[in-house]
Amino acid sequence: MKILQIASSWGSTPPSIYGPVEQLVSDLTEELKQLGHDVTLFATANSHTSAKLAYELEEGVGEYNQEQRGHFARRHAQAAIAFANAHDFDIVSNHETNYCIPLCTQLKHPQVTRMGWLGDERLKKTIQALTVQEYRRLQFIAVSNRLRQVVPYLHWAGTIYNGRQIAQFPFQKQKEPFLLFLGRMTEEKGPDKAIRIAKETGIPLIMAGVVPAYAQDYFLTHVKPHIDNQHIRWVGPADQTVKRELFAKAMAFLMPITWEEPFGNVMVEAMACGTPVIALHAGSAPEIVAHGKTGFVVHTVEEMIQAVQHLPTIQPDDCREHVEAHFSVQVMARNYIQMYQHILDHQ
Repeated sequence: MKILQIASSWGSTPPSIYGPVEQLVSDLTEELKQLGHDVTLFATANSHTSAKLAYELEEGVGEYNQEQRGHFARRHAQAAIAFANAHDFDIVSNHETNYCIPLCTQLKHPQVTRMGWLGDERLKKTIQALTVQEYRRLQFIAVSNRLRQVVPYLHWAGTIYNGRQIAQFPFQKQKEPFLLFLGRMTEEKGPDKAIRIAKETGIPLIMAGVVPAYAQDYFLTHVKPHIDNQHIRWVGPADQTVKRELFAKAMAFLMPITWEEPFGNVMVEAMACGTPVIALHAGSAPEIVAHGKTGFVVHTVEEMIQAVQHLPTIQPDDCREHVEAHFSVQVMARNYIQMYQHILDHQ
């Protein structure tokens, strides 16, 4: 199959430091090529791939100031569509949601866009402004079934879960006596709830993550006063090496989110290390965690506290096997090929 992957304009593919979408597109591209497909990646010039590379921008728009980003992102999107139409592809797989979606109606080839976020009013208005014929040309892949429920107005081709390079995550059976919270220090992520769980269970908590500018007041009021570097520790932002070490050692990963997160990669990463997840029933959590086998998905913080007592019933091997079976890059790539073929068969 001759496939064009359109990457995000934000940064290089794969990312030099952080970029979950860029990493996913890189992993998918490499695995599709490994499977024998003819793959072209439209990304930035500083990207690295074993596939064919095409680009408009020398570097990602994240390197530009706020005023310039929109201009260069539009250039990336317009050039990607023009490149696609100038070449003979079986299918175009788009991962640039902000600027490419309205332009995808101009594509001459079958196309599908991966949607990894909840959408906004601008997207909804864009879709509503399309003719019926234009709308039918736009097809979307959701990263979770929950996303399809929350954003019902899109033309969903199906659901494909994000895949991770499972072998890159260290598996560890023997755990250390601490709970782990890893994520942005914002109210919707729930670090204050993780602190409460640690205090009420008497188990130490390690927290890692950035404090966005908009969440400074929340952090100073609800999180920082509890940090004593003994029972409650915050290690600040963590790179991939530190994250994986923490995932492997923790007795459990806490996911007390209160928003509709489309797909929680961190839950997959924790289970890949053999670490169970205790999550609130929100967003994609019920689809990712096998309740009672790889962790617990509950409805209240009180139930999260109770779940800590049941951690000995969870086997690290089950956690690892679960993500290998459902959330590996290999599984993701096979699912994409099946989806591409389904779209081609129904043109």
